[in-house]
Amino acid sequence: MTMQVWSAADVSVNFGGIEIDEDQIGPDDFVTVEQLTPDFKLRKGIGGGATRSQMKRPAKKVTVKVRQCGDVNSQLSAVLNLDRKVPGGAGVVPIAIKDRNGNFLLVDTEAFIEGDPAWKAAAEESDVEWVIYCAGPDQLTGGH
Repeated sequence: MTMQVWSAADVSVNFGGIEIDEDQIGPDDFVTVEQLTPDFKLRKGIGGGATRSQMKRPAKKVTVKVRQCGDVNSQLSAVLNLDRKVPGGAGVVPIAIKDRNGNFLLVDTEAFIEGDPAWKAAAEESDVEWVIYCAGPDQLTGGH
């Protein structure tokens, strides 16, 4: 039996060419991926008949927590502000979440930042949570 090794420092997020890696993240969880709609739905008729409907490439919500002092906050903010000011989806960019031990965990060609993150000033640095929506990513949930 081979021992598995996990290191969150080996996971990186690339959003539109902006690399969010171990230097930008805090000590806790930093990436959460949620599927917004199910892949399949079941509808049953009164007589017992069933229909399964499929949603092709459902959207996902990616939350990335970045250290408050991380310089990528300025870069992400610049992408968001550009998206607000330039018509035609200037802030719609590719995203890739990769385990550098071998696998891409999520890849999409169309992702965008939801809006400004909440932040606070406190005695110690905290995390800034960026919410990114993906139009229809491919995801791999597995080991490395």
